[in-house]
Amino acid sequence: MAVTLKDVAKEAGVSIATVSKVLRGKQGEIAISEATRRRVLEAAKRLNYHPNIAARRLASRRSNTVGIVIEAYDSFGGPVNAQILRGIGSELDKARLDALLISRESARDIVSSLKAMVAGKKVDALILWVQEIDAALCEELQKIGAPHCHVGFRGSSNCATVLSDNFNGAYHATRHLIQQGHEDIAIIAPERYAEAVERLHGYRKALENNGIPFNPELVVRGEYTSSGDVSALDVEHFRRILPKCSAVFATSDLLAMLVKEVARADGYRLGEDKALVGFDGTEVGRHLDPPLTSVAQDGFEMGRQAVASILAQLDGDQSPAQEVVVPTRLVVRKSSLVAPDLGRR
Repeated sequence: MAVTLKDVAKEAGVSIATVSKVLRGKQGEIAISEATRRRVLEAAKRLNYHPNIAARRLASRRSNTVGIVIEAYDSFGGPVNAQILRGIGSELDKARLDALLISRESARDIVSSLKAMVAGKKVDALILWVQEIDAALCEELQKIGAPHCHVGFRGSSNCATVLSDNFNGAYHATRHLIQQGHEDIAIIAPERYAEAVERLHGYRKALENNGIPFNPELVVRGEYTSSGDVSALDVEHFRRILPKCSAVFATSDLLAMLVKEVARADGYRLGEDKALVGFDGTEVGRHLDPPLTSVAQDGFEMGRQAVASILAQLDGDQSPAQEVVVPTRLVVRKSSLVAPDLGRR
């Protein structure tokens, strides 16, 4: 199998964008040290790297633009989305590539629109950042040889994908609550979306591994929104189970803030008389009273990895599509350090 830019970048310990600039003699556009340049050239020599001639010939016909397909133009309300966008932008800037936002909501026929953009050289590659991926879209992009990568949400099995580690994030959050002595742990999550399902699976696995029976009554519907509107939560169900649980695991920080508000109206102080854990690791959670324990996602790294995949494909990388899972991290604060006997009343 031919050696690619990705292989050289790994060998040299630098980004794909850096390797691309050094090997194409463009290192003057962004400051690249002589030591780094030498390390890249030596790595390329060791691996016997040869540039993809066909790809280079096509370079003169490139638009130097990457299309970013989003659900709608109001999709960036969530803080993790903002991090992903920063990661994408940072790597595209390094590679001297532009970005074009494309709204699936605004397009009458997104498959035809994207095919036309690629065929007309309006974009060279696509980052698909949408909840539910049409399998036909992936198939068409593969047929026309359009480099693409899914970010944040899982695409079809043979497409490059960058995801957050939703399962392990939820597993560690639930295990943390169990370690505090909690068994009756409610979870707030949407009824659909792959990442929500993975978080629910992580929650259930932590219960199972600790000998705690799964109680479906403690699963409350709560939708992911950027507004935090109370309509996103099944309030009646939540109020019904609130007296029965000693801890609440909300699968987003905005949901955590929402259930905290609803519980307060019923005389409960989540984070004080019942433990509370969120998911996202947003900055605002740190300033809640008490500060919110949360599973932090690395949205910036997700964005970076999506662009790395695109750059490798543009360089002619024909290796099987990979799924990159970016680790999450449990940030423990005061809201989860509540004894279970306080939460049952």
